Parts: sequence; C-alpha cells; structure tokens
Amino acid sequence: MQGKFPVIFLSLKDVKHCSWEETFKALRKIVAEEYGRHRAVIEVLTPRELFLYERILAEDEDKTLIEQSLRLLTEWLCRYYKQAAILLLDEYDTPAHSAYVGNYYDTLIDFIRNWLSAGLKDNPYLERGVLTGILRIAKESVFSGLNNISTFTFFSEVFQERFGLLEGEVTALLEEHELSDKLTEMRQWYDGYRIGSCADVYNPWSVLNCIATRGSLSPYWVNTSDNALMKHLIVQGTEDLKVDIEELLKGGVVEKTIEEGIVFPHLEQNPNAVWALLLYSGYLTIEALPR
Repeated sequence: MQGKFPVIFLSLKDVKHCSWEETFKALRKIVAEEYGRHRAVIEVLTPRELFLYERILAEDEDKTLIEQSLRLLTEWLCRYYKQAAILLLDEYDTPAHSAYVGNYYDTLIDFIRNWLSAGLKDNPYLERGVLTGILRIAKESVFSGLNNISTFTFFSEVFQERFGLLEGEVTALLEEHELSDKLTEMRQWYDGYRIGSCADVYNPWSVLNCIATRGSLSPYWVNTSDNALMKHLIVQGTEDLKVDIEELLKGGVVEKTIEEGIVFPHLEQNPNAVWALLLYSGYLTIEALPR
C-alpha cells in the first residue's frame, strides 16, 4: 500500500499545555502545517474552498471550521489525486492528559469528538484511518460519533508482534553492530513486556539508543512521556495503593482489574485507574494473560 494513497499525518505528542487556549492554538498550528504540506490541492479548489483553505492555513480561530479541517482535506486530496486518503494520527490521547490535569477536559473532548467524527465517520474520501496512543480513551467520551472502530491493545492477539522488538530482531541488530555480548544485559533491562500471548517484547526506543551509544545501558524511555497524570493519581491515592506499589518495587506481583477504556472524569473515583495508566505507559507489564 506504500506510496499508493495521499496521506494525512498528524502527531499530537507535543500538545501538552496548561490551558485550552494554548492547546487550541497548538492544534491549529499542527493542522495548518499539514495543510501547507498539501498545498498542491489548491489547483482543484473552488473560490469558496480556497478561501477556507487559506483561513485554516492562517491558523484561523474559528473552532467550527477547524473541526471540519480533516474532512475538508481528505475531500480535496481525493479530488486532486483521484484516490481516497489515509489519515494517520499519532498520540491522539496526549492532549487529554494535560486537559484533565489543567481542568479543561470537557472543552477539549468536545473539540476532539467533533474533529474526529467529521474526519472519520461516513467519510467517502477516507480510505482508512489509524490512531495510536498510550491510552484508549473510552468510546463514549471521544468516539461517541463513530461506530466502525477496531481497537487493538496490549491484550490483543492481532498485531501483538508490532508493539515492540522481538528477541530475534534484537539479536540480529546486535550482531549487525558487533554488540552480541550485550544481549544478556539488554534482556534484563529492556525485555519483559507481554503483548497478547507474545511474552518477549523489547522496548524499541531503549534498544536503539543502547545500540547508538555502543551498549550503554540506561532507562532511555523514562522521559518519553508526560507523567503528570500518574503522579497526581499516585499522590492522591489510598494507603492500599502505596502498599501495592511498594510490593512491586520489591519485585513482587499484584493482581488488579485493568479497564481498557479510560473515562478521565472518573479517574479519581476508580481505584484501578492508576494501574491501567502504569501498564499502558510501560511502567508495568502483565505476568499472564487474563482468563
């Protein structure tokens, strides 16, 4: 499929702001940059469409217009290339973390819901959409307008070998870079994730950084995500939560129920929410598949 479709690629990894105003500004900038990358579509736009294109490119503050931006761009790309577009949205959940901590969650979710629904639901100009993120935000909060979603998580068998590097891949990489003697140490540092029934999955970022530094072992992944939400929930957590975390730090195991869909407004009322956050953020792994 590579090279056969026009592709819209957006990453929300840096949308981490204290207010809705800052977040909306960042989102408009991301959309505008993608519009700029697809400037060729102006050749097939009507005068009215060109007016809308230029407004979005100029980071217009009209919320309703920005909510339609994905839908409009897919239509124009399809018209220009005579081929439906693919939408790739990376780290779609990152803004929600900051919005929850910053107390503007409802405003953000209202925008994200309308934005994604316009771009994804019943869109004849869209070949396929793929969204990735650390957390699966519950369908009823973000994806309430969508009914055609397939979800793949840590517990899914499908794509289980795509969430990280397998030991055979790590072994081949180390051989290529003449670092085979580091395999045992790297296994202790970066192996251990269980995805579906696949029990030996390595953290890719850590492996590649370790190889780049000629085998220097370090927790490279620590600073790759925003941990403010987890810290907040742990600090506000019960004494039982702190006892369980202490048990894990000692190398023990705790048994918890993991909910795959996170409803942010209920986080502080849900005693198991922090465990889902720790699992999906990579701080914990499951010992065995749930029965």
